[in-house]
Amino acid sequence: MKSLADTLRVDWGVFSALVGAAQVLGLVQVEKGEVYLTDAPLSLMSTPDAMTKILKGRLSGVEPFRSALELAAKGKPFTAAEVAAALANRSLEWHHLPETNESRVKSLLVDWAINSNLLKYSGKSGTFEKI
Repeated sequence: MKSLADTLRVDWGVFSALVGAAQVLGLVQVEKGEVYLTDAPLSLMSTPDAMTKILKGRLSGVEPFRSALELAAKGKPFTAAEVAAALANRSLEWHHLPETNESRVKSLLVDWAINSNLLKYSGKSGTFEKI
């Protein structure tokens, strides 16, 4: 993996995080330091609707999306702070500062959950809810 990061001229830390995220989403497998694509990336490329459907299914089982969907199932709007607090209750935190965790959760939810049609977001109220 390190040689691939070097070849692509990507910072090792960034590359490692990207490969880890791709692995969690089932897009790649890593064996003995080698990165292999799964069949999922081919499915993602078929149509925009297929991509949205596959991402929606994969993201729904990964944090912080799983916790956000649990809050959405209650039928009322919720904030990134509520998701970050739910994660903290499970000892899942990126940082010791709650504000930093909230900011990261909000970024992930806005960037991924909205584009994959998991949730909708109101910028006015700063809340997410079920679609």
